[in-house]
Amino acid sequence: MTTNPSVLAQTQARAAFRRSQWLERLVPTTLVLFLVVPVWLFGSVDNKTAAFGLLALLAAFATTFLGREVQRLALPGIIAGSCPLLCGLIAAHSGHVCAGGMCSTLCVPACLLSGGVAGALLGRLWARLASSLPVVGVSALLCWSVGALGCACAGHGGVTALSLGFVASAALSLAWLRRSS
Repeated sequence: MTTNPSVLAQTQARAAFRRSQWLERLVPTTLVLFLVVPVWLFGSVDNKTAAFGLLALLAAFATTFLGREVQRLALPGIIAGSCPLLCGLIAAHSGHVCAGGMCSTLCVPACLLSGGVAGALLGRLWARLASSLPVVGVSALLCWSVGALGCACAGHGGVTALSLGFVASAALSLAWLRRSS
């Protein structure tokens, strides 16, 4: 082992760089953990909510080992998925609305609209970055699984509304932006 100060400094710098890379790779997992744990603690935890939370955690952790492009789009996917998560949870606690003699909870419309917003945001980003199919799939899975945590309040209807809004707006956004460029 050498005691040359420049070699020691270079070795320490490389070790610090590797540690910072691993910490940066764990940011999506940490963010999903901070979103999932409060939902599990303060929300109504059933099998669907547990499964969506576990899926989100596993997908976020998988980005640690995937390529740089996937890691770059993991955070936008999680952030876009937090829109349906928050809208679904707020709608679940706000009750219902009555119009024209019909009453309905706000969960399904909130999940449809917020899924549309999330899909439009991610579709725009995918088109701008000309993302490959695996990258689109991972960021879409992250967005959908995080959003489904909040939309599970309405049962299958809320998750279906989230899926329809997300897929429709992402496809329209991608098609429109690719056509205009």
